[in-house]
Amino acid sequence: MADKYVEIALGHPKNRGVVIPLPELSRHMIDGQPLFRSYYSFDEELVEHFKVRKTIKNYHGKYYLDRIIFDIDKGSENSENCLENSKQFLNSLIQRLEEAEVENVENYIQPWFSGRGYHYSIPNVFGFVPSNDLPKIVKRTLEEYFPEADHIYDGARLIRVGFTINEKSKLYKIPLDIPEILYGTAEEIEMLASKPEERPAPIPLLEPESLLEIVEPKEEESEVVIHEFNPSAVVTCVQKMYAEGDVKGSRHTKALRIASYMLRSGIPIDATKVMLQHWAKSLDTAETNRITDDTYRGVYRYGCFDAIMDKYCDVKCIYYPMKEKRQDMLMPVMSASEMESKYVERIRNLDRLPRINLADIYLLEQNFWMNPGEMIIVIGDTGMGKTAWVQNLVVENKVRTLWLSLEMPVDLMYRRFLQIARGETKEEIDAHYKVSDNAWSKLIEHINCVTIPPKIEQIRRLVAETQPTMLVVDTIDCVRVSKYIHDSMFKMDEIIAEIRDIATTQHVIVVGVSHTTKADSRTGALDVHSGKHSSSIAQKADQVIAVEGLRNSIARKITSKKTRDGNGLNIVCNFTPDTFRFKQETTERRN
Repeated sequence: MADKYVEIALGHPKNRGVVIPLPELSRHMIDGQPLFRSYYSFDEELVEHFKVRKTIKNYHGKYYLDRIIFDIDKGSENSENCLENSKQFLNSLIQRLEEAEVENVENYIQPWFSGRGYHYSIPNVFGFVPSNDLPKIVKRTLEEYFPEADHIYDGARLIRVGFTINEKSKLYKIPLDIPEILYGTAEEIEMLASKPEERPAPIPLLEPESLLEIVEPKEEESEVVIHEFNPSAVVTCVQKMYAEGDVKGSRHTKALRIASYMLRSGIPIDATKVMLQHWAKSLDTAETNRITDDTYRGVYRYGCFDAIMDKYCDVKCIYYPMKEKRQDMLMPVMSASEMESKYVERIRNLDRLPRINLADIYLLEQNFWMNPGEMIIVIGDTGMGKTAWVQNLVVENKVRTLWLSLEMPVDLMYRRFLQIARGETKEEIDAHYKVSDNAWSKLIEHINCVTIPPKIEQIRRLVAETQPTMLVVDTIDCVRVSKYIHDSMFKMDEIIAEIRDIATTQHVIVVGVSHTTKADSRTGALDVHSGKHSSSIAQKADQVIAVEGLRNSIARKITSKKTRDGNGLNIVCNFTPDTFRFKQETTERRN
């Protein structure tokens, strides 16, 4: 049988984009680190797809189903209510299998506590076969048989891996047995989930013949649908949910989505509360108010590709043409008050962020911040010490750093870091290690180093695994891209765009070191466009810092050629090649 592959996300679902052989999944499990895998598995076609696309989007190859998983999500429920919903689903699942004349049903069901809600894993009792349309077939079938479960069957779905932690609850996904579900309490189960090492391995699921009948998806309309504007056809999915009414088993999921759309439509929170109280008569006022409050705080947002919204989708909706183009009605359109809220949140949390202020190193008239989510490019001609200046920055600040040294071997990098930390020459460092066992590595223990040029997807994984405050890429043009790009400028554009994305999505300070163009090297006059191969540096970098000077002088000017939001940088340092240290010309220094 051909190898199977899965997409994984380490640390957070947003860190997806890494494809591995399925048997290697356990190697990526790190204690205390969340890990997610794709609901489906794939063949080598996915590997080839990711080399070009770097995302599961627009994948048209085969999907494989190695097990069926049902999700009972906690949502806005309390733990006990969630467990009660889980018990009801379990009883329904047992009944379905018994109706199919399954003997020893308990051998077909593996319950899991997911860290918040519950998962139920069963073998492929429907006889699903690999196909390009498998997610559609699975979705249609399971929604028909088990409408009370959350619909997590789309082709891009990720699901938490067993025995890994839930980053919100700090509880682990652990296997349970059926009596623990039926007769245990939520508190008891959550206590078990705090000690995953004490749980036995999950039961091996059987691989039976087809026991239940597959429900084929409805044939899609072949004729061209002409979309005409109809005032009543605005978000038809929400209209259908509302018209369907307060149905037990789905009222919470529908209420959340109705409230989400009311928020998006600018309906005041008090009006939405009154509407939901009227609609969900089986829920008490406190519950509908909690749903509304959570939604308006931004906890829940739902768009066209949400599984429940998709279930109620209608070609008559004015958003349907957008959806066909893979665009979502849930685009980031914010009101003035929402923008204000985001701004206030950022301003009030600035001091808690692991950011760097160069005014802590140099005597500056104003602060000069390097913030998480920013990409800073340091440019300079060969021999000006641009790499050494960044090394000084890292040694001085002692923030957790992942350094990609793509032009220099690890032993040389280590010695240079030590020279800066101790202010000694290479001869002095070498002499120490020849005769002494006294390790100096503790001086730079906050620095991790990689010397093999990685691909972008590997950098994403490394950042997720090591969780640095700062990522240094020295130099950026040595990063490998997944697809072959002959033109060096286009290749650099691709690298810059991807590194920019790593900064914003993984909330890390990215410092990229870049050589200068040949023309600027000859003139010695650097500006924001002086980075080698790429105008993207000028466009996408939050800050561009230049290290300039004359070759026959130790004086170096450190100046900002671009700053997106903040003060400029303009200092003069003396660079000592023997120790690789940069020292500001003034003798004063901020304490």
